[in-house]
Amino acid sequence: MINPVNNGEKTVKALSEMSLPELFDLRERLFMQRLKNSDLQKDASALGKIYRNDPFMSGQGTLKTYTEKDTQTYGNRQAEGTTGQLVKFGIGRTLNFTFVDYGNATTMTAKARIANKYPDFINTIDIPMMLNERRVLDGTHLLTFATVASHVDMDGVTVDDTVIDGLSLINASHTTALSGDTFTNVITGNPEFGKAGLLTAETVLRNNTVDGYNSLRSVSANLIITSTDPTVMYNVRQVTMSSTEVGQSNSNVINALQKYQHIALSKLDTDAKGARDTTKSKRWFLADSNLLEAVYCEFQPIANGKPQEDTLKGYAGVHDVTFPSFGAWVYKWITPAGIVGSTPA
Repeated sequence: MINPVNNGEKTVKALSEMSLPELFDLRERLFMQRLKNSDLQKDASALGKIYRNDPFMSGQGTLKTYTEKDTQTYGNRQAEGTTGQLVKFGIGRTLNFTFVDYGNATTMTAKARIANKYPDFINTIDIPMMLNERRVLDGTHLLTFATVASHVDMDGVTVDDTVIDGLSLINASHTTALSGDTFTNVITGNPEFGKAGLLTAETVLRNNTVDGYNSLRSVSANLIITSTDPTVMYNVRQVTMSSTEVGQSNSNVINALQKYQHIALSKLDTDAKGARDTTKSKRWFLADSNLLEAVYCEFQPIANGKPQEDTLKGYAGVHDVTFPSFGAWVYKWITPAGIVGSTPA
């Protein structure tokens, strides 16, 4: 692009790096219009099947507190003439967290208003969409970074990814609250998705889903969570949607693995800044949606604020106007119960 403001030198600048005079001058400029992200609504809907909605209620503070409590699973013998043993009831660990404030703003100058550049302004900058994209990224990244205790986000802030036992969501050394036993939710061998890996995941989930006293809980896996990597998508469909057992030609054989719902997240294989990270494309999770303790806690829905007119900038009767948008929320995994994960190399 030839920039006449810069002596005709060829320059390529991102819109976010352009000064307001360049955006709002009287020259006709062609900007790459951001198309509506077709994955955004799909991802938002998918996250709604993983995270339970638990909003911050008005007048009830800004801190969420979750505390484990549990009772024994099995009853006890009672000897003749004695009173039955008291039931074991225990209070476990507590997890506290709060929400994060998000917000962006942009200013339309008085000169731009006079020059009728409002259409360029409104068609180029969509802050609520940006905040929606960030909200989806936040929820997805708790799975993206499920094997680490924390990660640094795009704003340079450290995000705590630990669950209630102080460990990463997917970890081989999780602890029970009341017995001190350990269990794993790492799929043995970290295989890529396939029939063998899926059955291994079922076994790990079945053998390691326990209560606070380390007694087995009933489990029924029904969610497969992956990236949208084409190979992974194909493999999931081949295994779970085939009308026959994989590898058989008998059309009368019913596939035994059609019980799952596939949750495909387009941003699962991204880095902290939302750029594609193919080293994460093959990771996947198996879960029982009835056991998941993962929450989305909203304090302030995404909304446009009241435009603020700066009477000290501009011309007589026409001033600069700033348009703010904001929201406040947090995603959090409370316990590692009901989910196992694989991170293939």
